[in-house]
Amino acid sequence: MTGTTESRMSMRLKLLHESGDHLYPVRMKNTQTGKVAFRVSEQGNKLIDCIEVDCEQTMLDYVVKKGFSVRARTLPTTKKREGLYGINKRSITSYQLT
Repeated sequence: MTGTTESRMSMRLKLLHESGDHLYPVRMKNTQTGKVAFRVSEQGNKLIDCIEVDCEQTMLDYVVKKGFSVRARTLPTTKKREGLYGINKRSITSYQLT
């Protein structure tokens, strides 16, 4: 999958950051393999700690049901904030599933 950052984002999960920013899971490109996928992690913030997930629903299961964190960022039209975020973890005050 190629395309703009926004086309790589999942709009099904919105994480509310303590700053008021809305963050959305984003598919990341692995520069070693060329694969574009969501990156989820139980702990750790490096590529080696992550699981690459193709399926949006599988990513949601990891994050919502299993408590994993996911690479997420703000929409390109807003100020940039990105990183590894999870529900009830690091600066996330609430979430919304659509």
